[in-house]
Amino acid sequence: MAAHRTYPFGTVVHVTNLGNRRSVNVVILDRGPYGKNRREGAIIDLSPAAAEKLGIIKRGQARVKLEVLVWGDGQYRSIDLRKSAKPADNAPAPPRAPSKEGSPQRNQTCGSQRVRTDRSSCGA
Repeated sequence: MAAHRTYPFGTVVHVTNLGNRRSVNVVILDRGPYGKNRREGAIIDLSPAAAEKLGIIKRGQARVKLEVLVWGDGQYRSIDLRKSAKPADNAPAPPRAPSKEGSPQRNQTCGSQRVRTDRSSCGA
């Protein structure tokens, strides 16, 4: 599970650690990162389980690539990640969320990402 500032709730994102090529599918269930993590360039917070699968739980940050597999509709619900096997090339654009930074980032390689492992709201 993960938190992102602009992706709609329920969005399924394929996250790849560019350092070791490990990847995991996560569902956006929360908003963040904020505060210090945001200022340090983080655009996504991952659950401890997702960070463990990516091999970044000890370091706390890594360069990652985000690929949207399924755009969410903003509603929270249980989603079977195994059914989201490939990126949705023809997926419609998500609704624009109000943001000081402009439009949502999508399908791009991102800078250094901080992973917080104490986010109980993201699950483990």
